Amino acid sequence: MEQLKTLVETYIVFPVAILLFLLTVRLIFSDLVRCHRLMARMYSGNRRETFWSILGALMGLVLRDLFRLRLFETRMLRRVRMRVEHEIFRPRPVFVWPLPDDHPDYDSEGLRARDGSDGRKRAKKRHARRLAEWHKAMGRIHGKGEQQLIRVEAPAEVNARFAEIKHYFDTLRSLDLEGEDEENGDARKFVCAMVVATGFVAPIHLLTGLLVQFNQKWKTILTAFDRDANDSGGPRQDGGSADLRQIQMFIYNCWLLWGPSIPVCSCDRWHAPNVAIQYGFGDENNSIELVGQREAVAKDLAALFAQARAELAAAGKHHTPMALPATVRGRPQLSGSLKEPNKTGSPLPVAARDSWGGEQDERPVLFVSESEEGDAVKGDITVKQRSLGRIAADTRALKSRYYSAYLWVAFVMLRHEGRHWVPLSESEPWKDLIPFFEHGNLADPETCFFSKKQLVVKALNGIASIMRARPHGAVPLRFAYACAVDESGCGRPLAFPDWAGGETIRELLQQALAEKAAAGGEEGALFARLAADKTVLFDHYTAADGDHPYSACQLPVYIDRHYRSMEEAD
Repeated sequence: MEQLKTLVETYIVFPVAILLFLLTVRLIFSDLVRCHRLMARMYSGNRRETFWSILGALMGLVLRDLFRLRLFETRMLRRVRMRVEHEIFRPRPVFVWPLPDDHPDYDSEGLRARDGSDGRKRAKKRHARRLAEWHKAMGRIHGKGEQQLIRVEAPAEVNARFAEIKHYFDTLRSLDLEGEDEENGDARKFVCAMVVATGFVAPIHLLTGLLVQFNQKWKTILTAFDRDANDSGGPRQDGGSADLRQIQMFIYNCWLLWGPSIPVCSCDRWHAPNVAIQYGFGDENNSIELVGQREAVAKDLAALFAQARAELAAAGKHHTPMALPATVRGRPQLSGSLKEPNKTGSPLPVAARDSWGGEQDERPVLFVSESEEGDAVKGDITVKQRSLGRIAADTRALKSRYYSAYLWVAFVMLRHEGRHWVPLSESEPWKDLIPFFEHGNLADPETCFFSKKQLVVKALNGIASIMRARPHGAVPLRFAYACAVDESGCGRPLAFPDWAGGETIRELLQQALAEKAAAGGEEGALFARLAADKTVLFDHYTAADGDHPYSACQLPVYIDRHYRSMEEAD
């Protein structure tokens, strides 16, 4: 019996134990190599990129997990990813002297360069305290539940770190980690969830605009503008209307240049398992996108709006806002990772995918449809049910609410051809569309409604001014209502109609035109003539889904075509 036991231990137990030990060492070593590469590439360019500095940080993680008896709960790479993700938003303090003007300790107790060695010593002590607090905070991120969350104050902080976020995902891709990995986490998303404390949510979608597409390529923009504003067709044939083309192309480019937002519609171009809506702070161009399962997002928005409506009614207010303060939780990723279809089909509406054309249009996204059950360290966050992500009322929001965006309305300029009215340049729709816009506060209902009425006056006066300046005998011209920030114009209702801000811009335009036509005097006579001649058409585009080429839902397609035409003009 003793001989059998010895044989078993010699030829089975010991070899298996050695094999398991070697496999474990290989597993840890393999992970350490990838972890070292990840940290080296993320820290490239600063004093932490040295081999030994990074190895020391990794050994610290290993020893901490060994002490907690958690070393083999998951792969090392997942824990390192969590560390890197937190550091993107809370970088390790670095001591510099003299202190730069934007340093939190600058001018505190006289900590300036003129204070010499004494000031440097005091600044060094403050830095040591900051560093100790940072190490303590980083030590907690591998804890349970809420400790793993990345916390930021506003969406602007996410936008401010866009370069670092993109570099992080590019690094994961370079390490062949792209795609689903149950042990190390999906390389298209953060391992850790994020909580954004305050911001404004609105069911609109930001068109990225020419500044994002071309950045500093003003020569390209101006060359294309010169070509389009001085084309030999269209309004040039309309005896003396070259100035009209200059006006139209400038207004259109100016509107698009700063990135307006279009409403989220219920038509086929917005139909998908997930929906994308805006979440910003201060201004729409300082926003990120919230993407989540359609029914769940709709439920959150309905609860948010119902609460706001009750509060407004209690305060005796009759108008409603187009944006509301909210706190949001989700997992950061980039919009480009959502463009491609997955196993269940396309995760995003085609209108949003068209808007996010290429890498230059990529934006930060918070994915708010995840499961809360489990632990990021152990890797059991899955997309089975919606409980991790949330959109909830911001109880800390200031009473006077401010979220600015362009309120806009767009018309199509029509010319008479035979018995029909057709666009001036059907093959190049950006030469047909003339938008009018007004910067408004979407978050305050009274201000939002006031700005809508200002926009209506601006649009009608603009059209009247164009018609007044037209030479005698010029070809007849009409302006067909196309779409607005509160109405897609495609023939289908908005996906979230309660958020349209009460009376639509189209309705206010119709009311204002009737009032101006009945006002009397020289101006009244002009508007009466415009009304009688049907210069402004409100029912020209009433076609069903997809048949209205100038609807807000189709704008991403034509803006992409406009971008391409600019590249051809350069």
